[in-house]
Amino acid sequence: MSAFNGSGQFVITGTGLPFTTGTVISSTVVNQLNTDLAAGLSNCICKDGQSTPTNNIPMGGFKLTGLGAATTLGDALSYGQPANVSSLTVTGPATIGGYGAGVGRNRLINGDMRVSQRCGTGSFTTTPGSVFYTLDRWFISTSTGTINIQQGTNETAGDTTAIHLFINTPMGAGVSDYSQFTQKIEANNIGDCQFGTPNAQSLSLSFLVFANAGTYGASIANPAGTRTYPFSFVVSQSAAWNRVVVTIPGDTGGPWTLSGNGECLELRICLGAGSNWQGPAGAWSSNNYIGPTGMLQFATIASAYMALTDIQLELAPPGATPAAPLATPFERRQFGQELLLCQRYFQTSYPLGTVPGDGAAGSTVGNVAAYTTAAARVLTQFSPPMRATPGMVAYRGTNAGNNGVWNFYYPTSSAWVAGTGMSLTPNSAGGFTGQVNTNAGNFTLGLSYLIDGGWIASAEL
Repeated sequence: MSAFNGSGQFVITGTGLPFTTGTVISSTVVNQLNTDLAAGLSNCICKDGQSTPTNNIPMGGFKLTGLGAATTLGDALSYGQPANVSSLTVTGPATIGGYGAGVGRNRLINGDMRVSQRCGTGSFTTTPGSVFYTLDRWFISTSTGTINIQQGTNETAGDTTAIHLFINTPMGAGVSDYSQFTQKIEANNIGDCQFGTPNAQSLSLSFLVFANAGTYGASIANPAGTRTYPFSFVVSQSAAWNRVVVTIPGDTGGPWTLSGNGECLELRICLGAGSNWQGPAGAWSSNNYIGPTGMLQFATIASAYMALTDIQLELAPPGATPAAPLATPFERRQFGQELLLCQRYFQTSYPLGTVPGDGAAGSTVGNVAAYTTAAARVLTQFSPPMRATPGMVAYRGTNAGNNGVWNFYYPTSSAWVAGTGMSLTPNSAGGFTGQVNTNAGNFTLGLSYLIDGGWIASAEL
């Protein structure tokens, strides 16, 4: 019986085969051969798609060429074709869109709201008309109205933290009123977006939000507000965590600062905006728009509540578009890494969980050395070095004294003595000199004195 031999060869065998010159050919043999050939051909793959494989096809190192683009589930992808992936497990080093899939994707700092050097876990209320820094790297600015903010832990989105926003006093309804939750991003950290050039890259924003259902708004902007991209996002389910993904097309206009330690761009989650601050959603503009036209005015609703966490801004993955947005999973860095990133912009002598201020416990300034009988100094290094020369504020310690002035321990009387004045002088971004003053004769040259007090340093953008 003629058939394939298991190695891809069709072997003709049987009685009377092969045919020999000068012999009579039996019709029985010919008919059997035809039957075997038909059976063999039926096991071949037809080029017009009439038959399908019944087993795996080893390619022996060769490839299928000329594939069309996949259109339905189960189709093979052609080389270079973008694809939507609902679940992806990476077991080794990988890159997505030209950058590391595991490290450095998120250009925002403290997107999961774990670091809170200024506020601890306490509740604070914003001040209208000013910038109020909340959890590290994030601030709220409002024209009118007040918002209570607090760090929350063990959120239902997972074992993580979030920022909670409660509308205390609603924002006004004027055309110029505004309320926004913002982070500014240093050019050194996102200059590869190439905004303002023909090679501008798209960005993808993703985050978790807990709020009442509705259409909310946000924007991307340059520092001057002369290039803004307002956009909408939808909270589809009330009283639940909703994941939002938005892809923002790169801006080929300008100006944008793409290098150095200044600001490149800012993400502004719009809590409320009068008509002067609203513009068409999904389009770049030269107007300073904080949010899109028609968005829900969260900040105008008394006692309204919102929580935000896992906020990530990254170069958009391959295939992401505003109509079909894509984002990678949130990049959760080690806590020590996140804290160091935050300390480039804000540092304090107080331990985490302690709100800096006059009378707060736990500061670790150390000792000062007398260089006159009325003044003593300490040189302190910032760790890590800060983004730029910071502004600094001093605080009194737990012992009685003058607010904003350190106390020192006077061994002769075994008592804490209040300083009469002091100064904090940054030595560029690397450290500072602290000086505490007292009445002439209180210090002895060459001796050191224990200090009770604290400080903060801010080099925010």
